Amino acid sequence: MKTFFKNKLVRVISFVLVLTSSFAFSVPLTFPGLVDWTMVARIREEGLHRSKVMEYESYIVDVLGARLTLSRDMQRAQVWALDEMKKMGLSQVNSEAYMDYGVTWDNEYVSAHMIEPDYMPLNAYPVAYTAGTEGKINAEAMVVDIQTKEDIELYRGKLKGKPSRTSKRYKALAAIDKIQRGEFYYNIDKTVGRFHSNLTNIKKELRQFVTYGNKKIVNMDIKNCQPLLSTLLLKSTFWKKSKTINIYQFSGIYKQYGNTSIKYNKNIQDILHYIMLVENSKSQASKGFQKYIKLVNSGDFYRGISKTIAPNTIYDKDKMKVMMFMVFFSSNRFIGQIKAIPKKLFKIKFPEVYKVFQLIKKNNHATLPIMLQIIESQIIVERATKRIGMERPNLPIFTIHDSIATIQGEEAYVESVLKETIFEYTGLSAKIGKEFW
Repeated sequence: MKTFFKNKLVRVISFVLVLTSSFAFSVPLTFPGLVDWTMVARIREEGLHRSKVMEYESYIVDVLGARLTLSRDMQRAQVWALDEMKKMGLSQVNSEAYMDYGVTWDNEYVSAHMIEPDYMPLNAYPVAYTAGTEGKINAEAMVVDIQTKEDIELYRGKLKGKPSRTSKRYKALAAIDKIQRGEFYYNIDKTVGRFHSNLTNIKKELRQFVTYGNKKIVNMDIKNCQPLLSTLLLKSTFWKKSKTINIYQFSGIYKQYGNTSIKYNKNIQDILHYIMLVENSKSQASKGFQKYIKLVNSGDFYRGISKTIAPNTIYDKDKMKVMMFMVFFSSNRFIGQIKAIPKKLFKIKFPEVYKVFQLIKKNNHATLPIMLQIIESQIIVERATKRIGMERPNLPIFTIHDSIATIQGEEAYVESVLKETIFEYTGLSAKIGKEFW
């Protein structure tokens, strides 16, 4: 919107300048009747006695404040500007999209304190697009004095990520220390139901050194968990009441679509109608779903999708994982960015699947990953571990999101429980990976 007004203003000023220049060269300034003094007087009267410039300026600066592109503050300012224009009596008032893609960023909370050698609160504000710290961190402070471009070279390589690296090391050491001292803790995520504990919060590289009663541990995870669970969302039965797993069973998912009844929620009905249309079609569209599902069930999903999307390139599993991360977690608007090329390739090869994911994320791009993680938590936390607890109450088990760890020698039993639970709950046949610590 800011650019819209700027461009419009530039056009108006340009028009006035051209008009003024034309008259300056062709008409004497003293030509009788050239100036409408009555109109000039009215304009002066408005400006001197009824101007709202300072009122608008005060509201924009003191109330609306900073307006970072795509932020909630920017959206609030746009709504206010449109309302004010309508109050003025302007017609056909609307906003024009400007860079309505990419990552949103809002500062929700920041608090900084000096803790050594003495305590002192600090005035601090994060630079836009700074990543969150995911909680309180302790980091070494470093004072810098950058006045010129040459000064930047003095600190090159010394500042980037310094607090992050320090905090990660601190958190890793603290996690190890708590396990060693027997200070165990846990909490369950209120949004998706994931179970968090000492083990989930410890770095992956350090887990291999964890033992239970001097016994080594083996971790079993659901292979390609999120792609596998995403195939549930491609079935019309998931989007309506049925005997199988469906959206009506999840209050957490339901909240993502507001308070409107699922039966009458337009977004959900759009998803259902599109999937039913594809299912009932005998065209290439119906084959799109099946091609994706077949790859997921192949046992080597990332290699298979790599051959489909980039058959002439060297297989890189990490790049394929990044692509699927974009597909599941990024907003619909992100596809307009240069970095979204992998996501665009997925859309080209799997347009029907992408369309479903796009509809799911229409109002909130977090809805899709939340759905997948809620289903995952239902399988791991609410079903598999509870069954193990009832059948083998003395068997030590530990969950790490989409996996269950236990002592080596018991992996066959836990694997069978995982497979049976997934099939009974979702109808999906999962493959289980093992990681021996």
